[in-house]
Amino acid sequence: YYYSVDTAANTEANKNLAIKVDTAAPATFTLSSPADNSWTTNQKPTLIWTAATDTSSGIANYVIKIDGANDQTVSGATLSTVTATTLTEASHTWQIIAIDNAGNQTSSLTRTVKVDLANPIATISAPANNATVNGLVTITGTASDTNFANYKLEYGAGASPSSWTTITNPTTPVTNGTLGAWDTIGLNGDYTIRLTVNDNAVKSTTATILVHLDNGVPATTITTSPAAADGANGWFKSATTITLTSSKPGTTYYQWDSTGGAWTTYTIPFAAQQGNHTLYFYSKDALNNAETAKNQAVKVDTVAPGATTLSTPADNSWTMNQKPTLIWTAATDTSSGIANYVIKIDGANDQTVSGATLSTVTATSLADGSHTWQVVAVDNAGNQTASATRTIRVDRTSPTAMITAPANDAIVSGLITITGTASDTNFANYKLEYGAGASPSSWTTITNPTTPVTNGTLGTLDTNVLGSGDFTIRLTSTDSAANTATMSILIHIDTVPPTTTLSTSPITPDGTNGWFKSATTITLTSSEPGTTYYQWDGTGGAWTTYTGALAAQQGNHTLYYYSVDTAANTEANKNLAIKVDT
Repeated sequence: YYYSVDTAANTEANKNLAIKVDTAAPATFTLSSPADNSWTTNQKPTLIWTAATDTSSGIANYVIKIDGANDQTVSGATLSTVTATTLTEASHTWQIIAIDNAGNQTSSLTRTVKVDLANPIATISAPANNATVNGLVTITGTASDTNFANYKLEYGAGASPSSWTTITNPTTPVTNGTLGAWDTIGLNGDYTIRLTVNDNAVKSTTATILVHLDNGVPATTITTSPAAADGANGWFKSATTITLTSSKPGTTYYQWDSTGGAWTTYTIPFAAQQGNHTLYFYSKDALNNAETAKNQAVKVDTVAPGATTLSTPADNSWTMNQKPTLIWTAATDTSSGIANYVIKIDGANDQTVSGATLSTVTATSLADGSHTWQVVAVDNAGNQTASATRTIRVDRTSPTAMITAPANDAIVSGLITITGTASDTNFANYKLEYGAGASPSSWTTITNPTTPVTNGTLGTLDTNVLGSGDFTIRLTSTDSAANTATMSILIHIDTVPPTTTLSTSPITPDGTNGWFKSATTITLTSSEPGTTYYQWDGTGGAWTTYTGALAAQQGNHTLYYYSVDTAANTEANKNLAIKVDT
């Protein structure tokens, strides 16, 4: 838009003019389909690209180039697909040029598309159509193409198979050669062979032939005598013979436990081997069609297991356990192996224990008294061998353990005699012990005899060697079943004699020269509970038991005195001269 004004201020009406400038080519864009170097059977393939963009004048059209030459021009800014003109069967390049409205151009990259119009070659030359074949069949013919991709060789049952099974599917072409090998073993009747050849342009050619398969093989059956296993777990426990019978004339073969050794020609029934063995067998008919080897396990065990030896508890032993652990040496069996053990208590089945090597079990609850036990080893064929019988005696009654003297909490000294009872019907021993304190940390044995005692002397203890203090005496009575009973008492050992003191009233002589001149009384006091004794002027007479304060005798006399405590500890006698003259 523009106008002018002159010096006299005259103003021109404004004018305008459209001016279009575009110096930039369209933006780069990409080709989409067909993929580079791809194959097609379409002589007029659809070419697709991403639409180009132009921010100034905009896209005017696209020029399609085939093999470097203009193929066609496509108008439209957003158009990005076109059908190519007719292409020959060959490899072609294609390119798109985007042109904006100002004439600026941008070229895409170049791609290659390959046109393939010829179908692949698929022929089967052998076997011939309607041929009768068997075994491993070699199929020959041609599977080829200039643009070869792969071929598939298949077979299906009947003249119009409903399903197909692949024989081979290689990616290498074959011309008048071997296409594949087909193992027809096990197949009989009419089958169709189909060859499908594919090229890279996704074209295919198919050829089929019908063949008749005769792979009929004999079927061999096995029978035994006895007809079925007469033992347990599929084992024969009697001598067994085997008969093999083929469904077709020919020859039957067999061998034991392998197919890698020499096969034996079957002629007449034969004896089965002892143990767990597998019989392999098969037959061939007169046309040499061979049956796949079959096999059947034949387990024969005509021998009973070796006897087991009972180990624990020892014969005629005692136990306080109602459910004792029974132990034996595991039995052996060289054929079928040990299956289980039957435990018999007092002649009746108590329980069955499974496991070949197991040799221990907990018995069910046994009443007090004497019982027999026995182990029967049973092999997997049902053969049995019984062990010897042992006796086990159950005793759950505790023995008697009672201390009647000294009494609990008694004060004792010197050599003490411990009396009481340690007994049981099934007595083993008793132990008499002592330990320091009310809860000893260690014990010293006084005696440990194996002879019971009833209301008698259990043992003696010299307390002089222990010294004063508290001690616990413990009696433990044990029977042959290891039942125990215990009783403890606490004793107080006093080995120190008392001390007696003498006092007078007046406290000291109230006369001269050590004489009391007033009536005087004497008091004797012991340091411990017990009894105090005295006598005048000697120790050869009868001692008088002190009961209370006593009057001193008139004159110059000597009082002898001593005390005895409750533990019978005796003080050495003392004496004191007391002179009284009132």
